[in-house]
Amino acid sequence: MIAKGAPEPALRALNEAFDRLWKDPQFAEEYKKLSGEPTDPITGEEIHQVLDRMPKDPKVMEVYKQLIGAGPLPPAR
Repeated sequence: MIAKGAPEPALRALNEAFDRLWKDPQFAEEYKKLSGEPTDPITGEEIHQVLDRMPKDPKVMEVYKQLIGAGPLPPAR
């Protein structure tokens, strides 16, 4: 996730990098080998749209951070 107010050139570069990643046949092959699933490409722009719609509730954001690897997962319920 990129911080709000990030410079436009940085945002554009990040979007282009995501787009190139999904077009890389070597990435698609490795992804399928590791996950057992085919790739399901999503553009950088689509990622930003999802993040913009995501609730900004602090509890939701904390779980999101944990899921993306920014901390330990909460204990199982």
